[in-house]
Amino acid sequence: MMSLRKRIRHQLEVLLTRMALCVIPRLPRPWVLAFARCAARLAYFVVPGLRRVGLANLELAYGDSISESEKQRILRQSLTTFTIVILDVFWFTRKPRERLSRYVHFPEGLLESVGDGPEIYVTGHLGNWETLGQAVANAGLPLHSIAAPLANPHIDKFFIPSRELTGQKILSSEGALRGFLKALRQGACVAVLLDQNTKPSEGGVFVPFFGLPAPVSTGPASLALRTESQIVFGYCLLEPDGSYIVHSPGRITPDEVRAFSALGDDASDQLTAEIAGRIEQAIRTYPEAWQWTYKRWKYIAPGHTREEYPAYARPLRETEQSKARIVVRGQDGPSVREPSPPG
Repeated sequence: MMSLRKRIRHQLEVLLTRMALCVIPRLPRPWVLAFARCAARLAYFVVPGLRRVGLANLELAYGDSISESEKQRILRQSLTTFTIVILDVFWFTRKPRERLSRYVHFPEGLLESVGDGPEIYVTGHLGNWETLGQAVANAGLPLHSIAAPLANPHIDKFFIPSRELTGQKILSSEGALRGFLKALRQGACVAVLLDQNTKPSEGGVFVPFFGLPAPVSTGPASLALRTESQIVFGYCLLEPDGSYIVHSPGRITPDEVRAFSALGDDASDQLTAEIAGRIEQAIRTYPEAWQWTYKRWKYIAPGHTREEYPAYARPLRETEQSKARIVVRGQDGPSVREPSPPG
């Protein structure tokens, strides 16, 4: 049974959401950007937990290769980016097609080069992933995206319709792979965020991410192998004037997917590692646009020590460790190893 404290928090969240829905869509674009910068700066100083996680992640990723002041600058800009993502969920509910057409720009030829067959669009918490899905659907591509349910079901009832305003279809993360497979076989496009923690029992595999194993879902790789779909990488990055440019730094072609198929049982794990490596490369190119406050290295891979990971990380339970697979990179490329049994 839900506690009184939790019910009160959920009600306050609903109230704040309704207020935001009334106010934010009517704000001029410069006001939205200014509010995001102020809110992010405030969060940086008054929410020490966010700052600790963000700086710990930046330390893991960059070590001594950049200064502490540079890490702090990246984190402050990262918080601004994330705040704008949240505000834009509300701002684009007003005249969504008109605003998306005006403020989101695709490079010349990009839209013409995709959407001709089953494709898997891979993105991460880099730039504005929410607006990206809306803009792709607004451009006329049949898009299905996966979204994990929010903790507050009343807020979730708002977010799902807002994501679907321009024709995007939202699939729940529970049983989403079946829906994705059906969409791909019908020639549609599917999109997934692939820089989130996925435990081994949920289909995750540990892959190298900034030099340290982090768990990620093998679902998209398995779907690509099963349907021989092209994998397209895309990110919606903010410009100083408040508009967005969609960046698509490469893709994994059906021929390349078929080449991974030749690896047999290790195919999906190694393709997943390749996808994660492409996402890491994009983050290194645009570090200010990634959500550094996310606990990306939440689970310690078997065979690794607590000291290698950020302070927030914790070991997997024994039942999870027994299912864990770890992809390691050597001179000949990725390979898969099974961890030693716990105990």
